[in-house]
Amino acid sequence: LDRAISAVRLQQAWTDEETVRLVFHVFKDFNKTEIAAVKALMAKLQLSRVEFAFVHIVEAHPFMLFDPDQDGVGTRTRKGEAAPPRGLRVDLAHNEALVCLKGPKELRQTTDGIPKPFLLRLHKDSTFRDLSYLARQVYDFTCMSWRTLLPSPLPITILYSDLVARNLLLLRDVTGWSPENILGPVGRSLWFL
Repeated sequence: LDRAISAVRLQQAWTDEETVRLVFHVFKDFNKTEIAAVKALMAKLQLSRVEFAFVHIVEAHPFMLFDPDQDGVGTRTRKGEAAPPRGLRVDLAHNEALVCLKGPKELRQTTDGIPKPFLLRLHKDSTFRDLSYLARQVYDFTCMSWRTLLPSPLPITILYSDLVARNLLLLRDVTGWSPENILGPVGRSLWFL
């Protein structure tokens, strides 16, 4: 994180007076140690005007959304009947919202059923708390894949780190390969993903 923020700070020529927003997307709960480490790093880097948003993207939750007016899509067989549209957001609380990252058009076959929305949970220690903005950001990050023109099933902030981890695992038996190589030009090239 220190390396990434320092590099972006240099590239973007951040000044100490600028407000910087850091948004973290993860598939797990944040713990106090992780949040304290981010705050300590900002103090070390002397970035006093930093806003944080710690967003837990929850896959396993008890909620479903339905659209009774959705007749489904397709000509011969209909898929996505009663599925809500892609991009729908339903706020559950001031720090929780459901976001549909797949709609009827994104389903591959009729047996896929109704796609389950993701639950976005904003950590209480977040200083940036605009849930509408954060839900839109998660949605927008599903439209930015360089691998396809179709929407991704996950935001690339989560998907790409998973792809990097999988590819690093495949390379572990290659003689002379070190995960440190990812920090150089290899890690900045698109072919790696």
